[in-house]
Amino acid sequence: LAGLTHSELGFCMEVHLPWETVKDTSRLQDGGIEIYYGKYDAGYAWAFPSPDSVTVGVGSLTNEISESNILGFFHIFLNRIAISTGLRPRGAYIPSGNGVALGSPSHDLLLIGDAAGLIDPFTGEGIYYALMSAEAAAGAVLSGRDVYGEYVRRMLPAVESIREAVPIRN
Repeated sequence: LAGLTHSELGFCMEVHLPWETVKDTSRLQDGGIEIYYGKYDAGYAWAFPSPDSVTVGVGSLTNEISESNILGFFHIFLNRIAISTGLRPRGAYIPSGNGVALGSPSHDLLLIGDAAGLIDPFTGEGIYYALMSAEAAAGAVLSGRDVYGEYVRRMLPAVESIREAVPIRN
């Protein structure tokens, strides 16, 4: 997360629960997902099923709430979803969408995905932008032109979309 300040970050916690530890699987069966808004300051909680487990997590902006409070919300939410598991959650800082830095032309450096601050400001989802920016970086390199300039040109619509969505989220 090159060059992003603490206020430009979000913090997420998640754990992958075995199905047998989930209290009520009825809404998650057959590919259903659950997203919870409102109880988690400037963030949300989620439960996403997969064939082997259910990913349960919470995330919020660090300029709105401390990491320790996010951890507290995580444990409250986890207790609603699962029986005691003893599993330890994983946490990570993610960009918030407030700052996007595509790299440095003077160092021939291209940043992609989370490292560039490329995420959806509403959901915190970044896989789409990670793949998009990787494809744009590869195309810029293969173009034979000014690599950084070409990368910025290819990423401009995505960067503008992210920047336009940040004030709406707030």
